[in-house]
Amino acid sequence: MPAATQTVWQRRQFSLFALFFQMVFLVLFSLFCRYIDPLDDSKRIYSGTDYPLFQDVHLMIFVGFGFLMAFLKRYGFSAVSVNLLLSAFVIQWAMLLRGFLSKQFHDTGTFTLGVPEMMCADASCAVVLITMGVLLGRMTPVQFLLLAFFETSISVLVDHIVVNILHVNDGGRSLVVHAFGAYFGLAAALVGTLLLWVFFPSFNAAVQEPGSAANAVLYPSHAVAVGICASFVSVIGHAWLSVFSIIFALGYEPESYGKTLYHIYPYFEGGPMEGDRNRETQALYQLAGMGTTLAMAVFGGLITGLILQVRILNQIDDPDGAHHDINYYAQSEFNFLSKYQRAREQEMLERERLHEIY
Repeated sequence: MPAATQTVWQRRQFSLFALFFQMVFLVLFSLFCRYIDPLDDSKRIYSGTDYPLFQDVHLMIFVGFGFLMAFLKRYGFSAVSVNLLLSAFVIQWAMLLRGFLSKQFHDTGTFTLGVPEMMCADASCAVVLITMGVLLGRMTPVQFLLLAFFETSISVLVDHIVVNILHVNDGGRSLVVHAFGAYFGLAAALVGTLLLWVFFPSFNAAVQEPGSAANAVLYPSHAVAVGICASFVSVIGHAWLSVFSIIFALGYEPESYGKTLYHIYPYFEGGPMEGDRNRETQALYQLAGMGTTLAMAVFGGLITGLILQVRILNQIDDPDGAHHDINYYAQSEFNFLSKYQRAREQEMLERERLHEIY
């Protein structure tokens, strides 16, 4: 909607929502959250173990995911800014939700916050940022803020059910992060993929408990075989699998659906590779976890989508022409040398005009 026709409520809507949520977070942190007492956890040396992992995961979230959408000419700048907005929001909300679901909170009425909790919150960011990919250019900042609120609430609940209640083995968060985020919304990847690929070992290791062993893949040849299968499906599968024809028919951009196997496939391959129960029992738990995740992702996505379409919220009036919206200011003909390009074009036109005169 053009800025000149917006009401005061529409112009101030994002600021009011952001301020409201931030004040709520401040009150909740002050009432229920405490830092970990070093005397109670003296055996953990965070500076040499957990903190480097936290740095890597944090870099993935704010830089890697931030530049995933930078290759989109119309939305490159907005992608980075929306990524920063959602990450800062989700980290706080996820830490609160995980704290409220913890046994410590049920026993004492408060929960502690440390480096491991912040790394888990970063993992929750990945869920929302995966969903953000397909919706970029189709939603306003207010809608993104509400999307982050609802999706984080559902994803943390799914994580709690799958990991703590069903005890599904999901060490690399292939189910509660990738599968959930991909089915909640579709994502794309180009520029940021390299950075994410480099730091994914830290991302997978950060949320593991001390002493955890990923012993399902026993030999290097197994790891190579898993990588070959994953790359084959990711690169070639999207051209053959009919599900993406359905997605395209729903109106999503080819850039968004073409690489969704990057996030959907890890669980179908990674989930069955994990487990310390016998095969039959663990297979049932893995299927139960997958069914729970997919059901809550689809149902939660539908409900959230209906809420975000409420007319009281700022909307993108014409998604196909969203580059004219005030939230996506870069026009399709934009380039990084546009100022100099225009000056050069004017100079060429002036020369042609003088040449015609003389």
